[in-house]
Amino acid sequence: MTIIVEHLLTQPLLLQPYNKPEKRDLYRWLISRVDSYIERGKSDTILLLGVRGVGKTTLLAQLYFYATSKMPQNHVLYLSLDRLQTFGLDLLEVLETYKRIVKPEKAIILLVDEVQHEI
Repeated sequence: MTIIVEHLLTQPLLLQPYNKPEKRDLYRWLISRVDSYIERGKSDTILLLGVRGVGKTTLLAQLYFYATSKMPQNHVLYLSLDRLQTFGLDLLEVLETYKRIVKPEKAIILLVDEVQHEI
């Protein structure tokens, strides 16, 4: 549980190097989905597919910082599954621990990276 709490506290530091000032066209569409969720509760599941190095992590970091500027930081959760695997953590275990610790009264935005490590 200590590792999970540490991860929650260090999310901004982990993502800051990826939060680049230049934005792609896809970014505008993605933040429109975030806004729709925050303002109207309209949820989406969005998959970003692409080979390594095309900018998926950068987009997720930019979305993280955008979303945390619009809602409480503890309601936006970024998880990189390769990092969880390194620490021997299971995705469902992390999510359950997160819910117990944070007790979000509303739904959250969940950003999951390096999904191939869970397959």
